[in-house]
Amino acid sequence: MVLTTLVMIVMRKLRHVNVTLITLSFASWGMVAALILCLHNGVFVFPYDNLTHVLLLIASGATSFLGQTFLTLGLKYENAGVVALLTNFAVVFSFIFEYIFLHISPDIYR
Repeated sequence: MVLTTLVMIVMRKLRHVNVTLITLSFASWGMVAALILCLHNGVFVFPYDNLTHVLLLIASGATSFLGQTFLTLGLKYENAGVVALLTNFAVVFSFIFEYIFLHISPDIYR
């Protein structure tokens, strides 16, 4: 929670910087951190044999890029409080979309 707040403050201060540069810097730092953690824990596996998993990885990266771009644009043009409130609603939307698309109802015991 503290790091998310720090990210929003930094992005709010960088509103004069191009959106693509901010998104690229967040993606670069995230990729380096994920690669280091995966190699350290020994869990780096690329799905060479399954095209569906490769396409899902590409789709996940594209939607993450779009989400970060829209978050940066939102912080550039709107108050940080409104953007933080809508960002917290992502949890609620994920439960709703999980129920609608995957037909999985939220359960505390799973």
